[in-house]
Amino acid sequence: MGTSTASERFLKGAKWLENELKHDEEKLKDELRKAEEQRKRLSEELAKLGESAEEQIRKQKIWDQDFSLKYQIENLKKELKLRYRFYETDSIYVLKKIESNLVDDFCDAAIKAPFWKDAYVYLFENPHLLWYFREIGFEGNRYFLDEVNDLVKRQSVEGYVQSNEFNHSGPLRVLVATRPESETLLKVINYWIENWKDLSYDHRTVAVGILALAERDHELYSDVIREEIDYLKNQQKKDGSWSRRGSSGVGDIEDTSYVISAIARVDGIKDLWAQKGFRWLIRRQQKDGSWANNCSDTTDALLALLAMGEGPRIPLELVNQQFAYLKQSLGKGKPVFIHTSPLYKDSLHIREINDRISNMLHRAKKEIRITSPFIDMFYEEIINLRQNNLNLIVKVITRPKGEAEGLREKIAKNVTDLLNIATKGNVIQSSIVHSRMVIIDDTEVVISSADLTRDQLFDEFNAGIWTSDKETVAKAVEFFENLFQLEKARQQPQR
Repeated sequence: MGTSTASERFLKGAKWLENELKHDEEKLKDELRKAEEQRKRLSEELAKLGESAEEQIRKQKIWDQDFSLKYQIENLKKELKLRYRFYETDSIYVLKKIESNLVDDFCDAAIKAPFWKDAYVYLFENPHLLWYFREIGFEGNRYFLDEVNDLVKRQSVEGYVQSNEFNHSGPLRVLVATRPESETLLKVINYWIENWKDLSYDHRTVAVGILALAERDHELYSDVIREEIDYLKNQQKKDGSWSRRGSSGVGDIEDTSYVISAIARVDGIKDLWAQKGFRWLIRRQQKDGSWANNCSDTTDALLALLAMGEGPRIPLELVNQQFAYLKQSLGKGKPVFIHTSPLYKDSLHIREINDRISNMLHRAKKEIRITSPFIDMFYEEIINLRQNNLNLIVKVITRPKGEAEGLREKIAKNVTDLLNIATKGNVIQSSIVHSRMVIIDDTEVVISSADLTRDQLFDEFNAGIWTSDKETVAKAVEFFENLFQLEKARQQPQR
């Protein structure tokens, strides 16, 4: 395996998992033959039974056995045809850490349409598996992208995305990885923040929500992350485990593993709660390397071991976690090119300028500054933000409403009046404004060629730059305030 830096228990568990998942055609055919023969014997026995009470009881047992065998046979036939199944994706993610040959074998199977047709039922139950699939390296796979699009379509008006496993938090983590600057993600995040206590039917769901928020922006969501971490710590049992709801308080491997991963991500591997849970977990590893002789439990446990630094190249695992946070911080200052393209390569409707501005507006705490010759978008959001935060200052510089033209002329004229009322007179109309900027809280700015109008944010080709570089933002604020004050003074009636 070439993984000498991994712990012995991790390697032992990974080796067991590898052996269990390895496609063995002869073994599967033998199991299928035995299952079909057993089902035939049951059928023959059933035909001989009469109608006595004792025979009726036996018939019921045979029917139950037959149902189980039928499911087993169908599953074996699928495995023979497909080689690997989508529900094994998180296991393959673990095996990728030890550079297992099974990863390439799995990927060969996963590029075929039948694999994804079979995956549908599992993805409806547990779309969080898409996160692992992306991490394996399939972020550009067309079937993967179709499933992400379907996930977006499942979003309710309020932002809720239901899933039976990792309710809402699973889809949240997938969208953090695949749609980081979309309006869809913003709604999904806000719904989680407002409703996570009601959505948390089990501890693993909260843990995945924490991982999702940390992966999106650990600093921005630090308050809610801390609240959720403290909640999980308060739920730890005396033996170090976390139990599943309705389990009579018995420690659960999956819940415990995911909680350990979340706590280790936020508070580090030396955290007392993470260490106590880790000790409970490793005590349950069997002599063969597995947990409960079960692939799912073993995978979950190995994910926790990875989070606790027991996987290959231990220093690299820890550095990668810190690097992710550092990258987020540095990314806030690095200029980002954004654009609107009705058609771009093979994709339709790239609306990065619109999505970026929408996200920015919802991050505003103190002040929003906008210059745009024409405006017929975002006014409702701005008005709602003002209503929810009366201390929020909004300043707008735009062209005189009489200059508005085009299909949305009437809307544009009304927008000027509505914004002027909402901002208490902070809308300045200037015939000489040509700049297009949105500045939030002296912390970030978008400068682009697009007016805040539907045609320029959706239907035309426009481009711009976003940055949170302090010096650049300060220069933009200085420019804005100079124009704002000059035009305001010029328009005041002379005494």
